Amino acid sequence: MPMRSPALLSHRPHQPRTTSGNDPVVSDNNAPNGPNAQSQVAPIPPHNSKTAAPPIPDELTLDNVPLEYRKEANGWMVSFNPKLPRDIDVDMVRTIPHSSVVCSIHISHDGQYVATGCNQAAYIYDIKTGAQVCALVDPSLPKDEDLYVRSVRFSPDSEYLATGAEDQQVRVWNIYQRTLRHVFAGHTNDIYALDYAKNGNFVLSGSADGTARVWDLKGGSHKVFTTDAAVEFGITSITISPNSRYVAGGCLDQLIRIWDVETGELVAKLRGHQDGVYSVRFMPDGYNLVSGSLDYTVKYWDVSALLPVDPPLIPVACPLISSFKGHQDYVLTVACSSDSRWFASGAKDRRLIFWDPTERLARFKLYGHTDSVISVDIHGPYIATASGDKCCRIWAFSTHDD
Repeated sequence: MPMRSPALLSHRPHQPRTTSGNDPVVSDNNAPNGPNAQSQVAPIPPHNSKTAAPPIPDELTLDNVPLEYRKEANGWMVSFNPKLPRDIDVDMVRTIPHSSVVCSIHISHDGQYVATGCNQAAYIYDIKTGAQVCALVDPSLPKDEDLYVRSVRFSPDSEYLATGAEDQQVRVWNIYQRTLRHVFAGHTNDIYALDYAKNGNFVLSGSADGTARVWDLKGGSHKVFTTDAAVEFGITSITISPNSRYVAGGCLDQLIRIWDVETGELVAKLRGHQDGVYSVRFMPDGYNLVSGSLDYTVKYWDVSALLPVDPPLIPVACPLISSFKGHQDYVLTVACSSDSRWFASGAKDRRLIFWDPTERLARFKLYGHTDSVISVDIHGPYIATASGDKCCRIWAFSTHDD
């Protein structure tokens, strides 16, 4: 089921403003299920899904949970899992409207800022106040054409921001000087995903051209990792292991591939999804990997075999631990908490689900946007979500043992 290109979406000049957690969501009906809730289509790359996934029973709808496991505010709602103690809570901190679909979101490693990728620009905001810190726009680009920034990633020291866009180039910005530090060219199709190595030495990109590339920020050279599959099966998501030794890519041919950064060797293929893999993330402790797919599921993998200092035997065994079902449409994004205790997923069904891998259950389901949840990030107590409804939202969660 091919999706409309974001180039077909209308847009207007960016006039950012912020709202507090008590203000309504900027939408057609100020409710997650308004009649015009699907007016903006998420920028999903074309894929070759043969059959739609069957409907999944939704146990966490507001109608199915007791009143004490519901929370409703002006423009958003959450349902907590009645099978677990309600020892977790979530609140909206603020909404930051944008002039276009928000394709990507990332919280800086110091927890002070949030970056968004949109049409023609990347924006950085103060996460506590919502004030815009800067807008990063390449002055060499034509201003009258759509050019969506599909991925944004802060450097580990939060001084730089890497952006990947539909013009096939990777840009690395000096945030404080508002200048370009690097522009890397080499991909032959849209860039879907980026990650910044934890050691700060390189940036990784994944593209619709079926390759992943490692860009050396010191020497300027780069390596190319291929999918050993047809070019039509692009790499939609990229993640670098915490020890910066391995790269995992989610691919539209249903596989997750893992490469050795130093040698470029393909060390593992993870099979289990029934449709394109649209998002992958290593847990910060390095023991597990989370993936989200167009088959409506989230999967949790054991990648601990990649941790030893000595090179593992190839192919590396990375078994599937659990499959999580709860979304009613394509899973577009996953993110992991800083302490590796939780992970979250966002989907075309406009929901965010917060998962507990220990209990293998959803902790809560958040109804906070009027269109697809395209990107999510977690850092410390914050959850950041980006959506086709032209908003990003900052949430804060807490547990009773915090």
